[in-house]
Amino acid sequence: MREYRVQLIKRKGGPRKEPTKTVRISVKHHGVLDIQSKKYKKPSLSMKEILEWLIDLNEEHDLVTVGWKKRINESLDQYDVNEKKNRFAMLDDACPAYQLVDEFFMCIWAQKNKPPQIKKLSKDPVEALKVCKGCLKTREILEGIESYEETIRNLKVRAKAGIVVSIPRCDLPSDLSDDGLSFWCRRQAKNMTVDKCKTLRKGQPCMNLKWIKVPVKGELTEPEKGK
Repeated sequence: MREYRVQLIKRKGGPRKEPTKTVRISVKHHGVLDIQSKKYKKPSLSMKEILEWLIDLNEEHDLVTVGWKKRINESLDQYDVNEKKNRFAMLDDACPAYQLVDEFFMCIWAQKNKPPQIKKLSKDPVEALKVCKGCLKTREILEGIESYEETIRNLKVRAKAGIVVSIPRCDLPSDLSDDGLSFWCRRQAKNMTVDKCKTLRKGQPCMNLKWIKVPVKGELTEPEKGK
């Protein structure tokens, strides 16, 4: 039977070539191996790389003895578990509510004097993480609202004792918006935030931006509903 010699070399060239060994295989298997190497273009696999990969696989799973299918399946199952744990660990630092329970990713939030709120997310870590990302975004919105409300409460307390409020004014003139955060700029012909006006001239405030000191004392009125 005619045979081919296949050299198993891990890398070519370089100052230190690794020792070369020769393996003889049949013409039939050489043809199959050649077809397989041409099949895998992305990523490209040479005949040498395919043989070396199969040797490593056999070393790990003992493919030439009975029970190799079971050993490979058990290895894949363990890989899936490890992959889930790795993905879980990625978000665990960011959100303590994210938990893996009986292969299910879950959201568990404690409540005072109540059982915890438990929400099943998904067995798929990718889908579970999508839910968590949405939660993180909405949490930022809620924290922003809470911070705003806290600022209003503190302002009301200070107003009872008496405070001085600085109100921005534009000399063009331009009307300040109801929320006190922007002007309609006649020069720029567009709406400009007060923060932008502060740095309009290469980090320096606009020459038309002025500030009015207004003393405030007493109860602050609640804003009208719908505005």
